[in-house]
Amino acid sequence: MAAEESIEVKVKFFGVFKLAWGDNKGSINLTAEATLNDLLVKLGKQKNGALADLIFTDGERVNEQLVIYINGTKIRNQEKVKLTDQDEVYLFLALSGG
Repeated sequence: MAAEESIEVKVKFFGVFKLAWGDNKGSINLTAEATLNDLLVKLGKQKNGALADLIFTDGERVNEQLVIYINGTKIRNQEKVKLTDQDEVYLFLALSGG
C-alpha cells in the first residue's frame, strides 16, 4: 500500500493568533487533496485547541471576523479553496471599533 501524498502549508499568525500559537509561524502537513477548511479544522485541534475559539464560533462555524490570505490573495469562501504544497496562509482577526 503506497503512502498517501501530503502537502506542507506554511501558516503566519498575527495578533491574538500569534499569542495563542506561541509563535508567528508554523507548518502544517495535510493530505494532497486538502482544502482551506481542512487546514482550519486541523489548526483548531493543535496546541490543545488554543486556536479553536478564534477560528470557530459555536465550535463549528468559521468566525466571521477571521481574515484569511493565501499567497497574498484575500479569501472570502474558505470551503471551496484547495490548498497546494508550500502555500502561505495568513490568519488574523478583523479590527473593529468606533
